[in-house]
Amino acid sequence: MKYFFSFVSALLLFASCSSNDGNSDTPTTGQRTVVVYMSGENRLSKVVQEDIDEMITGAKNLSDDNRLVIFVDRASTKEKPFLARIDMNSTKTRLDTLYTYPADFYASSADNFREVLQRATSYCPAKEYGLVLWGHASGWLIENDSIPATANAPGRRAYGVDNGNNDPSTDVGKWMNIPTMRAALQALGIKFQFIFADCCNMMCIENAYELRNVTNYMIGAPSEIPGLGAPYNELVPAFFKSGSSLYTGIINSYYETYIDYYNLNTSISVQNVGEEKLSGYSVPLSVINTQYLSDLAKQTKAIIDKLGPTYTYPNAFELDNMPHYLAYKGRVMYDMKAFINKFASEADYTAWLKAYNQAVPLYRPSLKWMTIYSNLYYSFSSFNQDESVWGCVSMFVPQNDTNYTAGTYAYNKNATKLEWNRTMGWSNYGW
Repeated sequence: MKYFFSFVSALLLFASCSSNDGNSDTPTTGQRTVVVYMSGENRLSKVVQEDIDEMITGAKNLSDDNRLVIFVDRASTKEKPFLARIDMNSTKTRLDTLYTYPADFYASSADNFREVLQRATSYCPAKEYGLVLWGHASGWLIENDSIPATANAPGRRAYGVDNGNNDPSTDVGKWMNIPTMRAALQALGIKFQFIFADCCNMMCIENAYELRNVTNYMIGAPSEIPGLGAPYNELVPAFFKSGSSLYTGIINSYYETYIDYYNLNTSISVQNVGEEKLSGYSVPLSVINTQYLSDLAKQTKAIIDKLGPTYTYPNAFELDNMPHYLAYKGRVMYDMKAFINKFASEADYTAWLKAYNQAVPLYRPSLKWMTIYSNLYYSFSSFNQDESVWGCVSMFVPQNDTNYTAGTYAYNKNATKLEWNRTMGWSNYGW
């Protein structure tokens, strides 16, 4: 039945997003449209339908003024990418296909990303919008981009790998880096109420700062997330809330779902590790209120400028037991709050923490999480076990080892392609 969607006329679009009588070809303006961008032409393709089914369940009580639109690109030679609205204008919640694309394309292309969002928001216009990023991601890092590298958009990745050949067994493909995403969203001309990242490692301070002018809130995890992803049956109602009700609904539902799941499933298979217990743990999550990022940047830079003379290259920070969220070609993405707590003076930390708590009004730590990196999993026990030190937003910290100073990944150099790290001025101290 899932392939039925490809044959539904795009004319259904106008009925599903217009007046209730369905006779007008002019879509009516709702209160909020939330677009879920499912970049699933990769190994996540197998869970696309499960998440769509969860969204349908979660959307059952939405009013017609609130529209949940999904873009789907999965690894299938029989199904083209399509847009659909989860429609509540019937006794049975269903998917109404809004538009089926005539050919496959890279969902990780910035031009395609912008076109899909432009189409979705023009077909289902609203007073305000939300965006869900569904797929693979790796923070501000690393691989070839979907567009040629330039001085302003270097070939580094962050989100949405598309393998380009509809192979559900591989994640080798093209990605979209965060500066590229930011440019695409700016060209769209919409400031989203929120961007919720249902993908790994996206809650970097670098990402939030890059996207600060295109969203009011950024919500997600600084760490890897389980393959099952977000519990959309619980989260969808929160997508249509405002202010603190929006982000508390998303974060608390997500967090508590995995607390319960891990408590019920006492033996969890952790990739590259084996059967382990995660009872009592969840997914670390946070929200960033972008309107306060300028002050947080100012406070953080002031501390870095005080530390810089002591930690000028090659004199690196001692980070052995510092909580971090990625262990790919070395330890990367250290917990920002834990870093400042360790290295700033007490007075400076107190002032900085006030700015941090304004910018990050809610965060829920978890001292362990599902990971594919065995070296990260075995490092968990060495992390600071005081949850109050954790802030659930990661931050780049330069280091003096091979993965940071040379080679393909050269983190010290590549990090400067994000505006936050240029603002921090690490290069002033030889990094």
